[in-house]
Amino acid sequence: MSPADPDRPVPPAAALEGAPNLAGEPCVQLSVVVCTYRRVDKLEACLASLAAQSLPKDQFEVIIVNNAPDEAARVQQVVSNVFATTGLAWRVVQADRPGLFHARNAGLGAVQGEIVSFIDDDATASPDWLWQLARAFREHPQAGVIGGHIVLVPPEPRPYVLRGGRERYWSHFVTQYPDYVEVTNYWEFPWGANWSARRDALRRVGGFPTDFKGFANFERRGLAVIGDDLIAAGRIMQLGYRIAILPQAIVYHHVDASRYTLRHIWQRILAATFFRSLARRHLEAAPSRLGIAYERAKIPALLRRQGPVFLVVWEIACHLAARLLVLVCRLR
Repeated sequence: MSPADPDRPVPPAAALEGAPNLAGEPCVQLSVVVCTYRRVDKLEACLASLAAQSLPKDQFEVIIVNNAPDEAARVQQVVSNVFATTGLAWRVVQADRPGLFHARNAGLGAVQGEIVSFIDDDATASPDWLWQLARAFREHPQAGVIGGHIVLVPPEPRPYVLRGGRERYWSHFVTQYPDYVEVTNYWEFPWGANWSARRDALRRVGGFPTDFKGFANFERRGLAVIGDDLIAAGRIMQLGYRIAILPQAIVYHHVDASRYTLRHIWQRILAATFFRSLARRHLEAAPSRLGIAYERAKIPALLRRQGPVFLVVWEIACHLAARLLVLVCRLR
């Protein structure tokens, strides 16, 4: 199926939560969507990095999606303070339904730009982040989704698992590719903290999937790893577009210390394993990329990882235990 396939239904923007009437408004090249939930203290730094982008300010806009209704006034105040004198186009959208996927769809419904870029509220963008993305989408018209390099910024004081040379263990959170590269396996797909797509392609696949049912429990606990961004990328790939990684597009992710624990590793792996089971229903055209092929590729990759033995063994054990738990649930 080609990117221009007319047989694929295109959902109107109004069908997406939070979609305003944009008729008659000027068009911009890129739209940045920042979904925020009770992290106003970190949101300011994220917005400041967007205000400092090297891309001319008349070529992009910023959409802030607030997913905590009781903090609407605080979010509005922070955004106004940061962008007041920048000349940058921005707006705040309220998404009352809980869940990152609902917030992302609210942002998607509000954007004007041909390219929509998502960044987490606890991340900051490098000064040329948007310039790099704009260049890549222009030079690679076949690209439907492009993700960039995510650099983890360790908290201070550093957790135990980050001391004594253990930093390398966490390198799986960032891409190791030297330049723009297309990927086909879902575990290589970009992550939502640095995730961009062609707006029309993303709308054609209905935005980010929301029918996760029980998986929303992971979302409410802050474990946004159920893969709505991966499923959206997979659906866009099924339209005929390519999925790519662009290391030059860099964001810095300021992750809380609570996420550098053995418990959090287990929770993330469990959520991701259940996601793979669920994703088979969403990506029927590529089941081999989600099942045995994943396990065959993942375990050897873990064994090659540079890091303390106890962490590598723990992660392998978590993968095997989570896989067994999924199989048990299927038999019931």
